[in-house]
Amino acid sequence: DLLPRGFIITAHMDLRLLDLQGNDRLNPASPGAVDLSKVKVYYVVDGKERLFYRSNLEAARGYLVYTPKETGERYYSLRLFFNIESKEEVTTTIVDWGDGHRDVFKVAFIRKKNRISQRSIWLNDSLIFDLQKKIGGTQPMYEIKR
Repeated sequence: DLLPRGFIITAHMDLRLLDLQGNDRLNPASPGAVDLSKVKVYYVVDGKERLFYRSNLEAARGYLVYTPKETGERYYSLRLFFNIESKEEVTTTIVDWGDGHRDVFKVAFIRKKNRISQRSIWLNDSLIFDLQKKIGGTQPMYEIKR
């Protein structure tokens, strides 16, 4: 399905992944770094987990990783692209970090004629971003510590 020209989609969140000592687990040089080649993104569509892979996209595996040099921040970040393929009011995107941890993101979207945008985001059933309630700021960014 090709979307019409001028169609706007806001369906992503930037994530930082830190250990309990504050080490950046997305930095390949960091102790305990996540092996990014093992990270998998699943979209739940019609109740089934489907591995996301689209070879024609820049984010072929459902995410992009940005270095501190690219973002001007101290940490690496992972931009996760949420499931907009399911027509459910709240869609589910799962990140399997490849180290035994899985995080479940549920996203409620506002769907208009020329726009899809995220209204609320839950991580493992905790509300972490909400437009109306002004939770999570203007740029969806979230820090996961474990």
